[in-house]
Order: sequence, then C-alpha cells, then structure tokens
Amino acid sequence: AYKGALVAMRGGDASPLAAVEIIAEAYGYLDRAVALAKTPEEIFDSRLSRGGVSRSVPDTIFGKALVGADDYLAAAQEYRKLGTTTPAPETAFLAEMADACLNAALCFETAGKEAEAGTWFRESARLVALADAASTPVRVPAAVRLELVKRGLAK
Repeated sequence: AYKGALVAMRGGDASPLAAVEIIAEAYGYLDRAVALAKTPEEIFDSRLSRGGVSRSVPDTIFGKALVGADDYLAAAQEYRKLGTTTPAPETAFLAEMADACLNAALCFETAGKEAEAGTWFRESARLVALADAASTPVRVPAAVRLELVKRGLAK
C-alpha cells in the first residue's frame, strides 16, 4: 500500500500523460494491497492509503473519488469492529471513525454525491460529539473539527 502511495506522489510533478501512467501503476499496488489485506492493521493501511490517493487525484481525470469513499467507510467499519474487542468499546476509535467518515464525505462531495456526503458529514459530527461527551475525553484531530465547524456541524 505504501509503495502505491509513494508512486502516486510522483504523478503530481509529471506531465499529464505521464501522470495517467504513474497513477495507473500506483493503483496496481494499492488495489493489490486492498485485495490481500486480512488483518485489521493491513486493512487500515491499505484502505487508508488508497483512500488518501483517491481523494487527492483529480476525480475528473481519474474517477477515483467513490473508490476513496468506499475505502474510508471500510476503514471506519473495521475500526468499529475492532473497538468491540476493547475494554471501553463505546469510546474506542471514535476519533479514527470520525476522521474516516469525514474523508468519505469529502470523497462523496468530490464525486457530486451530495446526499451521501451529507450523511457521512453528519455521522462524523455525531462521532465527534460522542468523543467530546466521553467520560475520558477522546482527542479528535483539529482538521476534523475545523471541517465540521466550516460546515456548521460542530462548535
């Protein structure tokens, strides 16, 4: 997964034609990593890597925003499953799930899927509120909070 993400970064400095080839090569690695992922750590690494690349490449050229949304939602689901095995499942991985839901929403928004984007922005905000209300506060990344505040979904 990391190799695919590193290969994709080369596409930003390349000519448009070369970038298409570089991104195709990157997705070969990223898709393979997702297909081979079995453990939670492998699922997080592969899905979040491919999701990040999908979110960063121009969707009008590569059409990967929905792939990114799916990857972020798969990561959120894996965090949710892993959280059930912890001593405090109600607060486990809230920040990570909020971040993944927010990134999925941003991918849906990029793809022009406003209803889906709204659903996942609201879910991210709900998870942030749960993190804030936890008896042991959960630190949520500032970037998540900022994006939700800009959209009127958090304080």
